[in-house]
Amino acid sequence: MNVHPGELLREEFLQPRGITAKQFAKDAKLPLQRVKKILQGKLSITAEIDRSLCAYFNQISGYWLRVQSAHDQRRRRQHGRRRDLSQAAKDATALKNSFRVENERLIAEGREDEIHRRQMRNLGVSENARGRLVSFGGYRIR
Repeated sequence: MNVHPGELLREEFLQPRGITAKQFAKDAKLPLQRVKKILQGKLSITAEIDRSLCAYFNQISGYWLRVQSAHDQRRRRQHGRRRDLSQAAKDATALKNSFRVENERLIAEGREDEIHRRQMRNLGVSENARGRLVSFGGYRIR
């Protein structure tokens, strides 16, 4: 099944919370027409949109870019096309920039510890409240 990020946004994030497109656009500080096009599957997720969505839903930066990239890959595979390398480079650059912007924001706020926590979470490492390693890559550590 190949789900556009807009469909995922609508079905899994907005509708269950009873949030309208208009209210979401206002709260996320995005133009309403852009939000509507995303929800209709007519507009791809950009780094700017990813930052807004991740901030709104308190997600790790780059989540929506990864969803968009996976959607694009599946769509190309379904049509029997190879992934365009220039698009892959653009995706990687957008993802890198979204992480850079997010890290710069956290540093400016004096929250370097949050960067560390996010990096550890991305690696599959979990710590308890005392900072002790409790799991790594899905394996529980005693």
